[in-house]
Amino acid sequence: MSLNSPSDDRIDRAIEQMLTPAEWEAFKADAIKDPELRAKYVDQLWLHSTLQAERDSLGKMIGATEAPLPLLKKSTAAIWTSAAAAACITLALSLLLLPGRNKTQAMTRAEKPLATLIQAENCKWGPSELPTVQNAKLQAGTLSLLEGMATLRFENGTTLFLEAPTTIKLVDAMRCQVQEGSLVADVPPTARGFTVYTPELKAVDKGSRFGVTVGSLRTTHVYVFDGAVVVNKLNDTKEHLLDKGKAFIVGMDNVAQAAVTPEPVRMEHIYDPERWLSIPTSFRRGKDAYVQRGKREATGLHSLLMVKHTEFEIAKSNERRIYLTFDISQLSYVDIAEEFHISPVNISEAQLLLQPEPSGFGFASLVPDCTFAIYGITDQSLDYWKEGGISWLNAPAANDAGLLPNKVKKLAEFTLPRGSSTEVITIESKELADFIRQDTNGLVSFILVRETAETEHQGMAHAFASKEHPHAKPPTLRIR
Repeated sequence: MSLNSPSDDRIDRAIEQMLTPAEWEAFKADAIKDPELRAKYVDQLWLHSTLQAERDSLGKMIGATEAPLPLLKKSTAAIWTSAAAAACITLALSLLLLPGRNKTQAMTRAEKPLATLIQAENCKWGPSELPTVQNAKLQAGTLSLLEGMATLRFENGTTLFLEAPTTIKLVDAMRCQVQEGSLVADVPPTARGFTVYTPELKAVDKGSRFGVTVGSLRTTHVYVFDGAVVVNKLNDTKEHLLDKGKAFIVGMDNVAQAAVTPEPVRMEHIYDPERWLSIPTSFRRGKDAYVQRGKREATGLHSLLMVKHTEFEIAKSNERRIYLTFDISQLSYVDIAEEFHISPVNISEAQLLLQPEPSGFGFASLVPDCTFAIYGITDQSLDYWKEGGISWLNAPAANDAGLLPNKVKKLAEFTLPRGSSTEVITIESKELADFIRQDTNGLVSFILVRETAETEHQGMAHAFASKEHPHAKPPTLRIR
């Protein structure tokens, strides 16, 4: 392998955590087959580790005070450099093929493990510093769970149930950090004081079983299933004691602020080489929002569209539905109709694309695999709802009991398993294309509901990116 080969570039990008999950998997496969590539990668990781160690030693020599627990950030070199030793050991364990010199170095520097990955259910992992095979011993470092459910057990007996998508850092025997995603912590008396950090708060166990979930926009939800937990925001010394059944939520302000400036590119429709016409909700008169029982405030500028169904009376106020409207009026333009052979009357296929996002509300372990349904609003006079005015009470084609059968038509269903990833999902059906063909006013509106109820009243609220989300794809209608 030459120094200028494409593999060298992948090594640098792997260390900087800039490889996509697919590129990372391909890189690992190549490293298993190529001893030279493997050795080069390990050597560069050790170089980062050495530099980091020297930097830390220098800080102590000049009397630096202990730094606060750093927040996890995606795609930063800091993650890799600060835990490069752990990453090398990760690679050694996952590849099982380290050459003799590097293997000896790794074993020499190995420390007592903090935890064990005792279960990995249908798991797909992103770039992680720690080994991801079941029964692997884990030291300090990060795990990125893209799909599935995983269980870690610390040496002190604390058990963490991870629900994808989740990124977590094991800090030491008594601390971990959740950057995004959900976990449930079952802490025995021997580990009293175990602490879970998030970007917004810390939750300190007082002998309990509790859950922590962090949304993609840092909305954070702590819920105590049993025992007690002390919570305080990282920038606030005030402590909040939560006992069984109590919850603590922060971060909704961040959601509202992130919704202020949509990306201009999202305002456009797009044609692709396969002659699909993609129309996001951000195009022209398009709109998206969700409604929640008992809530009157507008959600049209929220970055997340949330949906939930519950049969628990105590949780009825958490019921949510999503409304989407797409502007397809450009289909009547002569130039588009001639070039792309698309008009409302000759649409042959239609797809609805949605990007799931962590909501930060509730826990996936308290809901089964969930089925969702897409309904089209058949009364076209109801297409003119307002993002700034829609609420549970005035939402079109529905009342408190449910959707109005004479105003809607069921078009499609889809299922999200527990621990699903945030990859864009595609929903399509013949009924969806038929519904769009019947439009006469240039607007088509849909209602998304979750048909599956939660099994306990703190079950997860599912969320999808809205057109105001700062980086995820908005709801998009594709037709051809």
